[in-house]
Amino acid sequence: MNFLQSVAASTIVAATWFPMTALGQSSSLKIQPLQPPSVAEPAPVLPPDLLPATALTQTTEAPEQVPPPQLTADDVGSTLEELTFLAQTANPALREASAKVGVAQGNAVQVGLAPNPTLYTSSPQWTGSISQYNVYVGQDFITAGKLKLNRAAAQRAVEQAQLDFTRTRFEVMTNVRRQFYLTAAAQRRVEVLGQLMQIAARSRDLGDKLQKAGETNKADATLLEIEWDKAEMAHLNSTATLIAAKKQLAAVIGIPEHDVGRLVFDLAAPLPEYEHEALRLGVVDRNALAGIAALDIRKTQIQLRRALVEPRPNFNIQAGYQYSVEKPLQDQGYGQFSMAVPLWNRNQGGIRAAQAETARATATLQRVENDLSQQAAAALGTHAAAVERVAVYEQRILPKARSVFDQSQKLFEQGQTDFLRLLQSQRTLVEADLGYLDAQEARWSSAAAIAGLLQVEQFP
Repeated sequence: MNFLQSVAASTIVAATWFPMTALGQSSSLKIQPLQPPSVAEPAPVLPPDLLPATALTQTTEAPEQVPPPQLTADDVGSTLEELTFLAQTANPALREASAKVGVAQGNAVQVGLAPNPTLYTSSPQWTGSISQYNVYVGQDFITAGKLKLNRAAAQRAVEQAQLDFTRTRFEVMTNVRRQFYLTAAAQRRVEVLGQLMQIAARSRDLGDKLQKAGETNKADATLLEIEWDKAEMAHLNSTATLIAAKKQLAAVIGIPEHDVGRLVFDLAAPLPEYEHEALRLGVVDRNALAGIAALDIRKTQIQLRRALVEPRPNFNIQAGYQYSVEKPLQDQGYGQFSMAVPLWNRNQGGIRAAQAETARATATLQRVENDLSQQAAAALGTHAAAVERVAVYEQRILPKARSVFDQSQKLFEQGQTDFLRLLQSQRTLVEADLGYLDAQEARWSSAAAIAGLLQVEQFP
């Protein structure tokens, strides 16, 4: 960390900013949250329900519709629950995924419909008294349950689309959560650097006072003024970063013009503890990607059955009536039966392709499970490292940095040490505070990634 960044974090001067708890979650950067309004589970954009979905090992039912959270005049700032609700009702990615469900449902209806009958009419002879007129109807008959198999395969595609809606929904929620935590950290940095400006201002004023009293020189006092200038610049930069982060959060929600306002959140709040194998099994069992891959196996198995019955011929039946105008009147009936004979084409290639598709789908499920296991391990590793960093800062680094700064400040005010020692202790506290904030940001971001893999509704 450079000198400017180190100057940035020495904002917290009161010893009460460093309470220790058995869980090691409180810190100098703790934001006291307001009491958020009590709300039910947010209602997402729901996919259309044109066809009943076959029961799955992984549920595809969407949460019930509930009214949005009601805010009162006493509520100040935006909570994660409110912004998540907005995302689930306004994000275009959910409307897109919902429309895809409708497309799949419509296709499932269409592929199972029997062919329409065909009406024919003609005149074999159209010359005066020997004219003949006929009308007849033809109908194609699909055999071997092919239409039923078509619809069964298409229904699996409907269930895949529903799971893809679930995947998209949790992807949106994860993006909102992560950006919310990043924005909350940026908001806290502005507060930290604002407090740093106060510290730097007091040091500058003290240096000016000591210079006027002849207890220090102009150069020393000027260096303290430079420290204040750097603190001010760092605060301005962090403010610009916060504005950009809020714009990004509004875009992630799906309403770029939305005014996010102040966030209400406690970065030091506790998080669940995760065990690697339990997490891996939970991700593989609950994640929609694994469900989609499992459904793909079932769909390809049905398509294989469909390929096997393809050689069994369909047939066409036609029946009609013919009228002749020549005397005496001659009424004639007409009938015809036709079908293809599976002599050379018995769908050999289609069957081989369907068998390969089933093998491919099985391998895809294994690959998806491996990918999810890898993502879970990576997210848990990042999270564990961040949790450890937070604990070290809270239990060891921050208390020591706070103590050194307090002692140096008292000695400087009493004229028992020089400004260089004060500046060094201030830089150390700055680095500790900003490092702790970075660790908290990483802790929440990695936890949001884990929640996204587990696809949990309520987090934290």
